Amino acid sequence: VDLYDTTVAQISTLKLQGKIVICYFSAGSYENWRPDISAFPSSVIGKAMAGWAGEYWLDIRQLQILGPIMKNRMLLGVEKGCDGFDPDNVDEYTYTQKETNWPLNVTNQLAYNRLLADTAHSLGKLVALKNCQDLATTLLPWYDFAVVEQCAQYDECALSSPFINAGKAVFE
Repeated sequence: VDLYDTTVAQISTLKLQGKIVICYFSAGSYENWRPDISAFPSSVIGKAMAGWAGEYWLDIRQLQILGPIMKNRMLLGVEKGCDGFDPDNVDEYTYTQKETNWPLNVTNQLAYNRLLADTAHSLGKLVALKNCQDLATTLLPWYDFAVVEQCAQYDECALSSPFINAGKAVFE
């Protein structure tokens, strides 16, 4: 469910039905309609994401700025009763500097994704690796399950094998 658009009552109802509630938020992009937009300094906001109005890439190299912002998002999830998190847009390094504004590499992405997972776990919550399956082997120890979108369409489902082989769920 969406971290911001889902109420405490809705989450509570789902949990009463025995469901595990995973709360979605974008960790790799700034969305200009979210209530915490004032927390993002302009220095971390990059180019607009193609095809997503009001959404802009974040400079994930700036861990000291983004880390507390993402932790606050997760703390909101704790308050709302989320069992875990589905941070989106955590494959930014696969995009070009022309697309994002940042010269990102695998090392930057791994540091950011580990920070997100460590933060979720420090709060006692589950965390999903989303659409970053080419780093699945490396990130497997940090993540509890994976979420992939359109892996069949792009012939990428085999990239989730490390999770499956480790007995961790993969949701398409």
